[in-house]
Amino acid sequence: MASGSSIPGGLFSFLMSTDLGAANARLARAKNKAQQARNELSGKQASHQTVMQSLSNQSRLKAAGSRFAAERENISRSLDSATTQTAMGMLQNAENMGKVAAMAASAGIGGTSTEAYNETLRTAAAQRKAMSDRSQKSYVRGASDNAAAVMADAYGSMDTTFVAANIDMSDNGDTSWSLFGDLATLGVAAAATAAGAPMVGQAILEAKTSTNYAQAGNQQAATQFFSNAGASLKKSGAEWDKLGSYFKL
Repeated sequence: MASGSSIPGGLFSFLMSTDLGAANARLARAKNKAQQARNELSGKQASHQTVMQSLSNQSRLKAAGSRFAAERENISRSLDSATTQTAMGMLQNAENMGKVAAMAASAGIGGTSTEAYNETLRTAAAQRKAMSDRSQKSYVRGASDNAAAVMADAYGSMDTTFVAANIDMSDNGDTSWSLFGDLATLGVAAAATAAGAPMVGQAILEAKTSTNYAQAGNQQAATQFFSNAGASLKKSGAEWDKLGSYFKL
């Protein structure tokens, strides 16, 4: 893309870059809107998934809590039952010993024989109580382990996956192009040309053309027109004096 030797050639390239800049800015803005909509949808989906995950975890904990409470209630009932049976056993044993004492007294029997029989009753009662205590402890230990396992399983089965929204942060291009900026550049270039400094006007147009192409992502064209602007400035020579006289600087 070589620089033209006059304003018309530079103007044509400038207008082309302006149109490209406008189209590129419109496309970038459209992409940004679509990207924003996708990001909002992804955020809502992630939020919904998080809520459903929380509800599922709460349901698991609630069910586990009910099972845990049931296990503890069973333990409590078992202990109450064991206490009652122990008390009833002691009463039964005392009753039996009382009956033996009454029968012995009625028959005129006493002393060593009666004491030996009572000792047998006491030993048998102690054995039954010991067996009952061991059985009860075993049950309580097993039930307690089951209750603890219920909660451990509940916590272990909870879904702790971190739910992240799939946010697109990609750059869709430059949206900063404005018609006002290009019109202002065109006005300055025209003023310079009218003042007798066409190469200065040419350089102004080429510099803005370089900027437009850079914003549109065409770095090769941007570099070429930047170089052209430098070459035009070198050719401007005494035009700067004309500009000074024209504008009375």
